[in-house]
Amino acid sequence: MIKAILSKINRTRDKSKASESGVSFHGNMGNSRLSVDLIMNDWIEILKNEPPLEGHRIQQFESVIGDYLKQPFCVAVGSGSDALTIALRSLKLSPGSVVLLPGFSFISTGLCILENQLKPCFLDIDPTTGLTSCDQILAGIERFSPHAILIPHLNGNLVDLRKIYPLARQKKIWLIEDAAQSFGSTIAGEPPGRWSDIVCLSFDPQKLLGSFGSAGAILTSHEVLAKNARQIRKYGSATEVDFPWLGVNSRLTSIQASFLLRKLPLVSDEIKRRKMIRAQYREGLAGLGNVVLLNDPPNCDPNGYRFILKTEKRDQLRKALLEQNIETRIHYPYCLYHQQPFQKYAQEILPGCEMMAAHNLSLPCHGELGGSDLERIVKAIQEFSHYN
Repeated sequence: MIKAILSKINRTRDKSKASESGVSFHGNMGNSRLSVDLIMNDWIEILKNEPPLEGHRIQQFESVIGDYLKQPFCVAVGSGSDALTIALRSLKLSPGSVVLLPGFSFISTGLCILENQLKPCFLDIDPTTGLTSCDQILAGIERFSPHAILIPHLNGNLVDLRKIYPLARQKKIWLIEDAAQSFGSTIAGEPPGRWSDIVCLSFDPQKLLGSFGSAGAILTSHEVLAKNARQIRKYGSATEVDFPWLGVNSRLTSIQASFLLRKLPLVSDEIKRRKMIRAQYREGLAGLGNVVLLNDPPNCDPNGYRFILKTEKRDQLRKALLEQNIETRIHYPYCLYHQQPFQKYAQEILPGCEMMAAHNLSLPCHGELGGSDLERIVKAIQEFSHYN
């Protein structure tokens, strides 16, 4: 059955984009509000007086991000994908150890498992939220007896792990959060990492706090795990001549750290803007016959990273919006176990994952989205729903 589904998946990506007069999906990700003079002064100072990889700005960045997520240890790395790979490696799991994860996520959430010679076992998701649930995780623990659990928080929303973490600690199961899309979100008033062993972040350009290139971070309350991660990110080195780990070269640059430190104060305003946009989408798109909006999980205050709807007429709607120069995206048109590296681990069809992969469509949701653009998007979807 897996092969039958794979044969029907359209793996081609629509490369066409809205024209310059249209509505951009990403906008400029808040960069237009940055002070060019401050950024250039920072970079000139770094080029003249600071080391490119291990300067004081890296330490400052780690301290600030650690405070933001209320974690005592922060390890800056080269990307969010590297953060996941290094975090898993820091646990010292034996090859073949089982890692639970949802079957619906970005590819990086799964690749880090294979890169560490571990075995992925897939959980279903709740198609009303696009996230896995506490019940799914509990059932997976009982069924697969995992050594670690890797939970991605998608679209700015957070999975509630308050019931999972105490059980995971009791059973000696490591719990890792992939919060690449959820910087600034909270669950029950707390940021990611409050109910887990490790939380991983991405600061790639399209993220809410986006760098001018790739960047990521690992945060934890475990001093030993932070020490492990610091060694792994620098070739696996304990000293200049001792390399006990199979390490990588994944270090944040001073220039990227300075850029992110300048951008961080803008995050709260960006989140407010996105919340207003999401509220207007919900009001304008409520009750449409063939359009379903994703629910926010209870107790979650999302950062507004994405706004996603579901429709069985996704391709037609996307084409209709593009004809009006409105860009959209599909996150994601596949389940992880559809992808070639994971197909041998696919044990069954997961209906929630399949439904999300087949029907999800992401609308523009960023701080540069003007009121007229938002009205234009809502009106276009309303008209499509009326005539289709």
